[in-house]
Amino acid sequence: MSDKKVQKEFPHHRIIFDWWMGLEQHKGERAALRRCDSIDAALEQVGFHRLQFALRRLELKASSQAIANVACVLAYLKPSIDLLNEKPEQRFVKLMQECTTRLAVQMGSEREGKTEKPLISELRFQRLLQAASQADDDFSVQLRRIVRHLDGKATVNPVLVADDIFYRFWALNNPDKYHGSKSFQFKLAKDYYQEIFTYQQDK
Repeated sequence: MSDKKVQKEFPHHRIIFDWWMGLEQHKGERAALRRCDSIDAALEQVGFHRLQFALRRLELKASSQAIANVACVLAYLKPSIDLLNEKPEQRFVKLMQECTTRLAVQMGSEREGKTEKPLISELRFQRLLQAASQADDDFSVQLRRIVRHLDGKATVNPVLVADDIFYRFWALNNPDKYHGSKSFQFKLAKDYYQEIFTYQQDK
């Protein structure tokens, strides 16, 4: 897997991390978010409102729909045993130092056994890109399926996943600003395919 550095840390990173870790104590909230079949359903959940309340105090410019997407996707990720065994005050630093790979890079990472095939197939990845341009629930559905598939196969950093989701909504709502090489689709495709190129041999 190619080396990817974590971007600068922002205050909302710690808020998201603390909320995500808190799902270990609020397992009913996690289960309820996992059962949501739409973003509208997630907007009614206490787990979503707990996260939104914390982020609103930071005046983070993110829509309720974006935050609900974050809540639903991260509900499918669970902390590793190693992370849970760390002292609480050291967990955030450990995660941000050791889990530096963005989600699309992990999607493109090679399957075990030198297969020259990515963990997430190109067909599934393209479905995600197509869904990202639509203002419906398909993006959340596709991303949740991918996260569930990766969990246990790659160490997914929930903070970086949240940042990708926020970026997608900013781009979706501001197409004149986020186009071309600044588009969400280009950002993910670049990470995904450049990771694949590190292990695939030209035929």
